[in-house]
Amino acid sequence: MRIEVLFLLAAACVAQDSLEIAGVAVTPHVITDETRYRGRSVPEGAWVQIVLRNPADRPVPAPTLVNGREPMQWVLGGEWSWMDAPRGVPAGGFAVLSFNGITPKWRPGAEIVLENHRRPWRASVRLEEQEVSLSKVAFFPKRGQVAIHFRNRGKSAVQLEAV
Repeated sequence: MRIEVLFLLAAACVAQDSLEIAGVAVTPHVITDETRYRGRSVPEGAWVQIVLRNPADRPVPAPTLVNGREPMQWVLGGEWSWMDAPRGVPAGGFAVLSFNGITPKWRPGAEIVLENHRRPWRASVRLEEQEVSLSKVAFFPKRGQVAIHFRNRGKSAVQLEAV
């Protein structure tokens, strides 16, 4: 299996008004017998990254609502443990909406709706687990290197072609 990493990990759907869903990466939580937690164990859910692409020659606002709520409301309500939501997507550029869902609502197979309350824009995204997912990335600026750890659930080996 060949993989070219451009931080676009899975093709998804196309949205309206120039903003596109360029990729979705879903990494489900894995709870093993060896894992110990201070409090309750992490419930079913996933780390989700939604890559937004703006092909237009002007910046556009990023989605402001996920399933009808602002991202911070999911954190405050205990559905997400954290989130990183961009305010906008630069002209010709990319931005990533990331969150760690910690309830079954955010597990693979779920469908979520992204919207922007400031303009007419809406996109549906299905959270699908990929055979190969990004697990960790570490940058070593002094050496000009990057270490990328992939989780491979597939049957064939993964070969990284380009970063």
